[in-house]
Amino acid sequence: MPMRNHDHILDDPGCRYRGNTVLKLAILDDYQNAALKAADWTVLGNDIDITVFDEHLGWDESDIAKALAPFDILVCMRERTRFPVSQIDILPNLKLLVTTGMRNLAIDMEHARSKGIVVSGTDMLPYPAAEHAVAMITDLYKKISAESQVMRNGGWQGYVSESLNGRTLGILGLGKLGARVGDGDGCYRLEPKPDGRAVRRSGCAPGR
Repeated sequence: MPMRNHDHILDDPGCRYRGNTVLKLAILDDYQNAALKAADWTVLGNDIDITVFDEHLGWDESDIAKALAPFDILVCMRERTRFPVSQIDILPNLKLLVTTGMRNLAIDMEHARSKGIVVSGTDMLPYPAAEHAVAMITDLYKKISAESQVMRNGGWQGYVSESLNGRTLGILGLGKLGARVGDGDGCYRLEPKPDGRAVRRSGCAPGR
């Protein structure tokens, strides 16, 4: 069984989660221990006991069921832990299943609802994944991380970078994220702020 970070926020003597608890909530696969810092969990009041699992529970459904048996509420980090029919059926205390994002193909949502389990999702920002994809493509051609490692090892100019200009980008699934990646320069949606002196010298109006 992987190590778990139990009651991650209960060390603070003034924490509102102390005292008698009614429902037990588990945050799954929070490898970076970032979930509790990303939102104000105190709004849940005194009746929620929170446990953070900062390592993956594995793939054995019996082991997962044993670890999660006490919990009424599970908060999933995307598709890191699967909840098919067979897994849901061996979690008798589960009442609420929350996932980051409005879609999660690792959860059999229809079966969960048929068992009386509420399935809920959160809003997601559309741009981080697109930005990351564009950054990785840029890194691949410009050899940024590879050159960084060369310099860390005492070298200098280990690679010759390539140009992206005129290349063809293949996108599988042109949805919101795919379209944003395909937008190229518009992926980052940066607001340019030209230096005033340079603008005056060029004779151009700002933004042109």
